[in-house]
Amino acid sequence: MNQTFAQQYGPWALITGAAMGLGAEFALQIAQKGISIIAIDHNKTALLTTCEEITQKTKVEVRPIVLDLSRTDFLELLLPQIQAYQIGLLINNVGISKIGYFAPQSTQFLSMQLHLNTKVVLLLTHHFARQMQAQRRGGIIILSSGAGELSSAYNATYAATKAFDLKLAESLWAELKPFGVDVLGFMPGPTKTPGYIAQGGDGNGGMVMSVQQSVQQALRALGKSPNYVAGNFFMRLGHYFLTRYLPTKLRIKIVSQQIKRLFGIS
Repeated sequence: MNQTFAQQYGPWALITGAAMGLGAEFALQIAQKGISIIAIDHNKTALLTTCEEITQKTKVEVRPIVLDLSRTDFLELLLPQIQAYQIGLLINNVGISKIGYFAPQSTQFLSMQLHLNTKVVLLLTHHFARQMQAQRRGGIIILSSGAGELSSAYNATYAATKAFDLKLAESLWAELKPFGVDVLGFMPGPTKTPGYIAQGGDGNGGMVMSVQQSVQQALRALGKSPNYVAGNFFMRLGHYFLTRYLPTKLRIKIVSQQIKRLFGIS
């Protein structure tokens, strides 16, 4: 008998970076499928607003947790707050990017970026993978990026961390599948999020997806594939061509030029 989404991945989902953008949309769409939400973010005002909107639109429980995941002790602070909840779905959405030249960036920012984009993902995934493996069901979505397969100038650290995320997800897809746990490395393309706009991205570009479209594709792909590149047919075809058929030097040059154009880097 086929299980419903809520039966396979409920009764609770934990979403990091849930106050705005993709995280907020993951929380809403998962709640609309009948799964209660634990939403984590450091932005208290935006988080509470998002949770209130979800409560008004759905009938599930929504619990906001205000927590700065850039703290080294984030796990010790988080676990006592969620130990009473059976979490069947983990959305590793938190992460930061900074488009621009590598050398001028501070070591403090680079360390925080590495921590949020990789260590937080790794430790949360490890904790919940053990629980889900024991209960023999569950799901984990790790937000990677097209950058995880497409190295480029002006995006070096982000691309490197998202490559880590992608390979972690793909490897765990194979390891956890026999235990009934689905893992997906999700690669959204350019998406109209507050972060994308704040960095100078053109939110009205023809290749820019809405958060609604991106999350819909991620949730449909969960349980079907170890990875998924979001986008329309031509975006997905372009990504496949770049990663499979072009020499590395040419691919890096093309993607770097595109990043430079999209974000107005001089």
